Amino acid sequence: MLKNGREEIDELRSARFEEPKKRLILVLLDASDSMERVIDATREAVVKILKDSYVSRDEVAIIKFQGVDADLVIKPTRNAIYADEKLRSIRVKGSTPLAAGFRKSIDFLRKVKSQYKNTLFVLVSDGNPNVSRDSDPVESAVKLAGELRRLADVRIFINPNPSLVEIPRKIAAALGAKYVELKSEEKTTEALSKMISSKGG
Repeated sequence: MLKNGREEIDELRSARFEEPKKRLILVLLDASDSMERVIDATREAVVKILKDSYVSRDEVAIIKFQGVDADLVIKPTRNAIYADEKLRSIRVKGSTPLAAGFRKSIDFLRKVKSQYKNTLFVLVSDGNPNVSRDSDPVESAVKLAGELRRLADVRIFINPNPSLVEIPRKIAAALGAKYVELKSEEKTTEALSKMISSKGG
């Protein structure tokens, strides 16, 4: 009995001092040619969120997609200086392989999701996929969006180019995401920061 009692006390102590799980913010960033005017604003918003993460305990990861593929450019971190340096190195170029970005996000979330209390997925893109492994870039992206929807607790689709609407709205619906259009370049950083910081807590 005494041994069991000690074991129970040890378990209680372990539970009491266990570090609470954090929230993960995964930003899927379109780095294709059409995103040139918002890359800097996106970087500033993410760095601002990271500076606040010491209080909120959030971690931020960044996946970029461009050309024909997607890459994890920032592993989950709260280090704003590191993130700023990595984001500054991103150069916009090439096509918009949104399906590849979704695949990378799905694989990543499957690996890390259990480490977090919840996950917030943020897509920053004009939502106009034009290349994929399959014949139809849009339908490929829509199909993968449904799979991603089941992995991320909260989803936001931020479109910094509202001149493109029909396809982005279709993708947002498949994601089950809150769809946000940014109509003022001057307010892009503020809007991104507010949207990301206020969701999925």
